[in-house]
Amino acid sequence: MNLELSDNPRVTLAVRRVPLGPLPCQACCPVVLRRCPFSLGFQENVLLRFLGLLSMQRWPWLALVGVVVLLEGGALFLQHGLHVEPCNECIYIRAGVAGVGVAGLIAALAPRFIALRLAALAVWSGALAWGLYRANLLLNLEQIVRDGGQGSCARFKGFPSWMPLETWFPDMFEPRAMCGEVSWTFLGQSVTMWIWVTLWLMALMVVLILLAQWQLLGQSRASGFRSYR
Repeated sequence: MNLELSDNPRVTLAVRRVPLGPLPCQACCPVVLRRCPFSLGFQENVLLRFLGLLSMQRWPWLALVGVVVLLEGGALFLQHGLHVEPCNECIYIRAGVAGVGVAGLIAALAPRFIALRLAALAVWSGALAWGLYRANLLLNLEQIVRDGGQGSCARFKGFPSWMPLETWFPDMFEPRAMCGEVSWTFLGQSVTMWIWVTLWLMALMVVLILLAQWQLLGQSRASGFRSYR
């Protein structure tokens, strides 16, 4: 409603009706504070908004699957084309990268459903954590060999009986070399170092996409509260 402050009809004060219910922040937060506790604690970020909208489309998730296919294809080329045989840890890293591809396929099924996106991000995060853990172990073994020591791997125990990748895809998931031996480098760095860098870049992307989902949830809840006015 409008209240007249003087005889001049141009001078008016717009008074916003604030509800007496449990949601008073819907009036003050968007106007005064520019943030609201129901928006999950941070202001809208342009990059996060872009990533959030992008994550609701199918093609970015399929592009992620394509990146995984390229990485696994590169590993197979090194193995069968350049005879850079994989060790135990290399096989586990390959499995972690393949898990990222599975996450992309999960989200691509119905990317507009946030529950499915969050499930895909959980799989993505778990696969990256596994791959980074194994990559760190292998980098340590390579350093031991460079220092004059002898690299060694724990006995390969294989994959779970319900998912015997080494049996289904022996050309890809069967170890054939000792850990720590570096037979091929690119720009002075081993394959392990490059895959380690790639996995960390993917981890940064996961964090940003998770924050984007958080922001989308906050915007959705805040818009729901404003509808009570």
